[in-house]
Amino acid sequence: YHNKQLDDIFGDIPHDMDLRKHEEFTDILSGKVAVLKKNNRIYEFNVENLMDGAYQQGYMIWIHDSTEHYETMRQIREMATRDPLTKLYIRVRYQEKITTHLQAGRKGTFLMIDMDNFKQVNDKYGHQVGDEVLIAVADVFNTYEKSVLMGSRLGGDEFSAFLYDEIQDSKLDELITGI
Repeated sequence: YHNKQLDDIFGDIPHDMDLRKHEEFTDILSGKVAVLKKNNRIYEFNVENLMDGAYQQGYMIWIHDSTEHYETMRQIREMATRDPLTKLYIRVRYQEKITTHLQAGRKGTFLMIDMDNFKQVNDKYGHQVGDEVLIAVADVFNTYEKSVLMGSRLGGDEFSAFLYDEIQDSKLDELITGI
């Protein structure tokens, strides 16, 4: 026997069907799958064997719609790794990603960007315009493929970019001119 919620998730399943023979339930019943994304929702499964002594009479499958939990966790991870204004990596996450890249024996190129006299922008035009300037700098980083360049706001008006490859001086001049 199964309830309507199972039908809502997996479609109409005949009530006389042995779920052990249903393709999607094999891994759930064996415990190989505990979390499943289905129909833009995320479900967690907990399977309990129903026993009568040594004889298994069936399963109790506990289903929990964890979509909101996973979305909240995604948002928390995002807040912990990204600058809220520019959406670029914060310093700690940036350093972690670069360290992983370099420890794998790959090379790269760093760029440091410090916007001289940025305080004057805030003083003359206000912090809202200053924020727009910072976002515009971040948008330049974001025009590059994620596999080519990673940007970070180190703090205030200081930015860094890491190119995932060594770059020749002539190409570096082109890149800096673009930024």
